Amino acid sequence: GEELNIPIQVVFSSDLQRAERTAALIASVTEDKVIKTPHLRERHYGKFEGQPISAELIDFWKTPYTERLDVAFKDMEPDRNLVKRWEMFFEENEAIYEGKTSLVVTHADMIATYLGNVGETHITDIENTAYFIMEGQKGSQMQKLKIIQSSGIIFKKAA
Repeated sequence: GEELNIPIQVVFSSDLQRAERTAALIASVTEDKVIKTPHLRERHYGKFEGQPISAELIDFWKTPYTERLDVAFKDMEPDRNLVKRWEMFFEENEAIYEGKTSLVVTHADMIATYLGNVGETHITDIENTAYFIMEGQKGSQMQKLKIIQSSGIIFKKAA
């Protein structure tokens, strides 16, 4: 895989097992403690939970984020909830990550939904082990965060 020459000082992770395992592997190299949080959990998929990905779900994912922020598709957790969880994560952990280079290990839909709602891009695909690097300032609005590098994430301009 690609080697990142970035000095990681803090590792955050979803508290779900897949993300925890990935974070633990990374933290074993960086010698950092993993800080787990439910705010970074995968979306609750309602009737789609634990099922193979359906054409219906794929069609939903193709809908531009600006059109689905408050949509309660079937009984899935709406995008707005995911964005709020990101906001809570940033607010609750600011004292820990402020001025440090942090790694956040979470799930593809969490990443895509967040980036799709704070920028002018629509995520069309995220590979496993994809990463993105953002920079922002303390107290900055999410809209002011910018992506400075990414890998394994395919973007297109929002319609």
